[in-house]
Amino acid sequence: MQRILATLALPLALVLMLAAGCGKSDEKKAEQKTATPTAQDVKADVSKAAATTAAYTKDQLDKLRTDAAARLAAMDKELDALSARTATLTDQAKADAQQKLDALKAERADAGAKLDALKAADQDAAKDVKASFDAAMDKLTKDYDAAKKALQK
Repeated sequence: MQRILATLALPLALVLMLAAGCGKSDEKKAEQKTATPTAQDVKADVSKAAATTAAYTKDQLDKLRTDAAARLAAMDKELDALSARTATLTDQAKADAQQKLDALKAERADAGAKLDALKAADQDAAKDVKASFDAAMDKLTKDYDAAKKALQK
């Protein structure tokens, strides 16, 4: 008889322990579901979201400025190489190439001014200023490619 009780006691004890553990987590879940957010909770969540959005926007604007500066720096290297190539040409070809190079340098100065404006722009104006910078860089790149092609002839 004691053997039977001992055999039944172990599974019964396990069932009771599992039931006791389940009841507590169910109570916690019910407690969490019934808790309604307060105005203070909402205000804290909104403040956190606003701060996160501002930080993200600042990071994106910094990246945009860095990428634009790198793009202009790469073009400066290309212009320096073209200038060095111009120095090796004959007199007439050199004069023509120098004229094209001067026009490219003027376009580069315009793109540099637009980069400065982009660096100074706030978040609201940055989109428009970036579009202006991109247009200046696209024109400079196109004219550079044409000048480089003309010098290769």
